Amino acid sequence: RDERSYLPGLFSKGSELWLLSSIPVYQRRGLLEDVGQRENLQLVNLKIKHVYGNPTIRKDLTSLSCLDMFGDPTGQVVNLLHFDTIMVLADEFAMQTGSSKKSADGRSLASFLLLRDIRRLLLAGKQGFFSRPREDEGKDRIICEMLHASSSRMLLRELDCRGYVMSNRIVSSAMGQLLMNGQMSSVLAELLSPAGNELSIKP
Repeated sequence: RDERSYLPGLFSKGSELWLLSSIPVYQRRGLLEDVGQRENLQLVNLKIKHVYGNPTIRKDLTSLSCLDMFGDPTGQVVNLLHFDTIMVLADEFAMQTGSSKKSADGRSLASFLLLRDIRRLLLAGKQGFFSRPREDEGKDRIICEMLHASSSRMLLRELDCRGYVMSNRIVSSAMGQLLMNGQMSSVLAELLSPAGNELSIKP
């Protein structure tokens, strides 16, 4: 299914997606093309902005400077409080070059801890040095992708990281259901696609 047909409907007008990566900006154009069509994604409501840096280094996460497609600064600089949601994705490029899932999860957790601490300090400074910082109501807005469930789950619990996604487990569970019953394809399509039915639980 062509992702470009429903991507615009996922975002409200004026939404921004900031990409922080150690991959140079000029090399990202090919990565952002639709793999099947080899064309640029036609995004209506979403604007992609680029940041160059290492997501495991505090300095690179404290202040984010927007770059154009040539890698030159645009002049726009923001901090983490600028974002409604922050997602830490697994480093697939590192795994392609020989890194393990455990080491990828380690880098994701390092980024998560840095992001949470930087947000806490920014919120404390925004409220005033002598005021008592209130609990960060947006800490669950930092979503972390994990790959190795067995070794990471206990550590995630110890770190009070509730906003995480076991992507490999979700994919393998869906594939297992399809192998057992091919008719589950239509059910999963309804539940996992942006459009269609959804389940909700009310307390």
